[in-house]
Amino acid sequence: MSAGLIILLLVPPGEMQAPLVSGIVSAAGRSLGADARVLVDPVAPVPDEDAVALGDRLHASGVVTLRWLDGGRVALHAHWAGQAGWTDRYFAFNEGDLAEERGRTIGFTLASMVQTEFPSRAPPARAPSPAAVKAPEKSEAAPARGPRAGRFSMEARALVDVAAHATTLGGVLRGAFRVVPLLSLTGAAGFRTGSVGETSGQLRAFSLAAGLRVRIFSSSSGAGGAGAAGGAAAAAGAGEDRGYEVALLGEWVSSWETLSRTSNALQETQHEGRWVPGAHVQLGGAWFVAPRVALVAGLGAHIDFGSTDVVVNGRTVTTLSPYHGVAELGIRVHF
Repeated sequence: MSAGLIILLLVPPGEMQAPLVSGIVSAAGRSLGADARVLVDPVAPVPDEDAVALGDRLHASGVVTLRWLDGGRVALHAHWAGQAGWTDRYFAFNEGDLAEERGRTIGFTLASMVQTEFPSRAPPARAPSPAAVKAPEKSEAAPARGPRAGRFSMEARALVDVAAHATTLGGVLRGAFRVVPLLSLTGAAGFRTGSVGETSGQLRAFSLAAGLRVRIFSSSSGAGGAGAAGGAAAAAGAGEDRGYEVALLGEWVSSWETLSRTSNALQETQHEGRWVPGAHVQLGGAWFVAPRVALVAGLGAHIDFGSTDVVVNGRTVTTLSPYHGVAELGIRVHF
């Protein structure tokens, strides 16, 4: 019996092939017995240490990352609880091999790896199909994704900022560094511009921001179920779909705001500017169109710590509201 065995299989959401993954889960599950569970979590590429952390949260006996390599090859990158280091198995298939057959071959091999590491807890695994060609079990060569792949990301977004008396358009560049699977540090620089109706003036704002992004949900719509961010791994399902995630962003912001206005009487342009501190929160989503590339969108609110009076000829003609609604749309690339 394989009492209590839990194997966590991590699959890149942008490359999840349901027939292959279903074949892996089915073959490994049959070989390991009814008391073993093979859980599938479609997530963006994570460093090895983050993958181990995901396994620890689920009390998994092993964490296995499924990777697609160049030339149609497939790799299993496995770590076993209580042991140091990682084990790699590589597979190459003929073009005519069905995805289900490839998955069963990989699944039987996975079960054999588990039997080797936990001989007293797993029944003998069926031998894998000869269609697979495997490299030596221990490999020092770096696979297609290095151990720190996906820790950094960069976004380019267009934004719309809506406030009373002023609507501005612009863009923002935001970088992120993931410190743990669910938490990233962020830094951003942005620019927006628009008109202030009551004064016929032009508002320009350059901003710098720093904060945190917390992933609250991630999954693949083809897998059905919450990802590791929800505290449970998803079971493999039918259909090939892209992965997605939902995250909450909070940042402190400092903006240099400049108001330019041309005086009709003097025929000259006046400029006034100042630093305005503030903060914003945003609920955002990402849809992975490739393993390292995602379309991103966000909707949130921004508050300036203080209002801005617009004074013309010694008279306050309007006050810019400190409360803003913000919408963003763009693209993210993981490194």
